Amino acid sequence: MGDVEVATDGSVPVLISTTGPYLGTRWINIYDGSRTTTFAITAAGPWKLTIKGLRSLATHTTTASGSGDAVVFLAGKVHKAVIDNDGTRTFNVNALSASAGLDVPVHTTGRFHGTVALRGPVLVQVISNGKWSIHGSSPSSAVDS
Repeated sequence: MGDVEVATDGSVPVLISTTGPYLGTRWINIYDGSRTTTFAITAAGPWKLTIKGLRSLATHTTTASGSGDAVVFLAGKVHKAVIDNDGTRTFNVNALSASAGLDVPVHTTGRFHGTVALRGPVLVQVISNGKWSIHGSSPSSAVDS
């Protein structure tokens, strides 16, 4: 089991850096004017890189769940969200919406359970080595943590 690293010439120079096999989804070119044209992949075994557009993302109304790194679109009018993670390493939730711009509502290590501001519709990138869930609510509904 070796390290996997994906470096780019884009706005995020090291997209992935982990030990062991990697399977996940990350966003690129999310910043205005960013343009990734080159990927340098280091891996101990066979690898495959697939680049897809936003239209291929899983779309959810206000709730999404998964395991590992993922990018999802919450299409509902979300005001805040209860977020859970059972991973043991870095746990980041990055959010991009027209109403709030680019935000990082969660940046921690290990398990997480909490309620955060999350304005939607919103594009969300989750970085986790475990199972995670996002349960969004609209301004008119309550979410308890």
